Amino acid sequence: MSSQLPLFEEDIFKGHLVNIPSKIVSDTLLGMSVSNPNVGILDCGNVVVRRDYAEHNIVQVVSGGPSGHEPFQAGFVGKGMLCAAVQGDMFRSPPVHVILKTIKQISYNLTGGVLVIVRNNTSDCLNFGLAVERARNRGIGVEMIVVNDEFCVVNKQQGKRGSSGIVLINKIAGAMADKLLPLNTISDFCKRLLENMGSILFTIKTSHLADECVCSTQSHEYEIEIGTGLHGEKGLLVIDKTDVHEVTSFILTQLSRFFPISPNVVILVNNLGNSLLLEEMSFVNEIVNYLFQREIHVLRMYHGKYLTSPKVRGFSLTILNVFDNDILSYMDHPCEAPGWGYVSTKPLEDLSVILCRPIKRPPVKSLGPQLTQQQRNTVYYAVQFACDALISCERQINIIDCDEGRGNVGTKMKRGAAIVLDLMKNRRLDFARPKCWFEILGQISERHVGGAIGSSYSILFEVASIYFGDQPEDLYVEFHVWLKCLKEAILVIKQYGNTQFGFGTMYDPLFVFVETINMLPEQTKSMELFRLSLKYVEDAVLQTKQGSRKYVDPGAEVVRVWIKAIYEGLSLPYN
Repeated sequence: MSSQLPLFEEDIFKGHLVNIPSKIVSDTLLGMSVSNPNVGILDCGNVVVRRDYAEHNIVQVVSGGPSGHEPFQAGFVGKGMLCAAVQGDMFRSPPVHVILKTIKQISYNLTGGVLVIVRNNTSDCLNFGLAVERARNRGIGVEMIVVNDEFCVVNKQQGKRGSSGIVLINKIAGAMADKLLPLNTISDFCKRLLENMGSILFTIKTSHLADECVCSTQSHEYEIEIGTGLHGEKGLLVIDKTDVHEVTSFILTQLSRFFPISPNVVILVNNLGNSLLLEEMSFVNEIVNYLFQREIHVLRMYHGKYLTSPKVRGFSLTILNVFDNDILSYMDHPCEAPGWGYVSTKPLEDLSVILCRPIKRPPVKSLGPQLTQQQRNTVYYAVQFACDALISCERQINIIDCDEGRGNVGTKMKRGAAIVLDLMKNRRLDFARPKCWFEILGQISERHVGGAIGSSYSILFEVASIYFGDQPEDLYVEFHVWLKCLKEAILVIKQYGNTQFGFGTMYDPLFVFVETINMLPEQTKSMELFRLSLKYVEDAVLQTKQGSRKYVDPGAEVVRVWIKAIYEGLSLPYN
């Protein structure tokens, strides 16, 4: 998070009219529900949902993310747009278990499936991604669209970020669902929309309106920063243009360098929340004039406060090339979401909290292969050594994490490791079936480790559980089965973590470990494969010390610790 924003609600809302700052999110959502009888709050967390969600067997479109950007996304819940919005605390992604429960609720006894739409940022991708994987593991038909509509890559480790284009994606997906189109059709069309969409965000750094002295010939200049993040993160460049005409021309020129604009477009101008309506309408006017002069037809224009940010002043501009005439049909489809502009005409009668329906988990088709007693003992000692090592390295990992993080990754991993050891000590963790105990480890990582690293390991373990659940029950689980399982899991971490080898994350040593073993001769014994790969793992960890970092990446260091510990545990005579 940018240092330009305060971290705590008490600081953000200092001087504002609120009750208890820590309750501002729930108070806001309750306000939305009492002002709109078509929606309510699901009793499993900060979730706004259509009151009639169980009555329509259509694709249920879900979105969400951190609070603080209202009306995004809670304001977009309504017929013709979103079925539900899962809100996190201020500037924090919603918890995985709340996302998963929402998906299960809105899809229960319905066959349309669920489409999850999120902006491209690490926390949302990880948390929503893990919930999607868990939903799939429970047999729910669900697809996920990650919106990365930024006009170019500002931060190469994150890739193109999600901007205001998600509003148009929400609207079109909701309209398609309302028209009873199937999940795969909607998902594929949304991917085509992303290929034909570009957004640019800029902030106004020092602008102010003031009465000018009649004897002065100097104007009040201001700085515009192009490509900033939603929280004011550093952008690509700063310009000192002095009027909206020059700024608009420069911004659209920059956008068109990376994104080819077609002759027919849909425009969305998003006020980040702190700019005057005068500025907004002037900007809209200049955009239309700029495009008109270049014979570009603006078929639809939308403007207003859709995706806002406290303490940041500026706009984001999204251009959607109209590659299909159905786009206009979907944009014009009736919509009852208040954030889109709908005002309810129904009386305020039913304001009660919507109770979650009791859900029975469908019977598991297969528990996958079962380990022999000797294999269970081996896994027991491997897990025990890994947990002991993580606990003993708590301080070391925390010091490394202080470099660019909060200095608590070691404590998080220790907390999770201690819970696992306690379950083992009390014989409450049965290592007979990998599908089952991997699922338990995933839940521990999510609920007790927490943060991005907890979500990453939850995804790793969840995918491992899915992998073993798909294997025949009579499969003998030898070394290369474990290796293939790990390879599948880290591919999903790469997907949802939006990373790749060389970015200096926990993915690097995991990738090197698997690839090194795959390159060694097949006849090499498993422990020898393990030993030979360790050196390359340690080298990969050292390579994560990049840029201004004083230390290696804490997530990569965690991987090194437990891989080395597992090897040492398996090397003992009794194994």
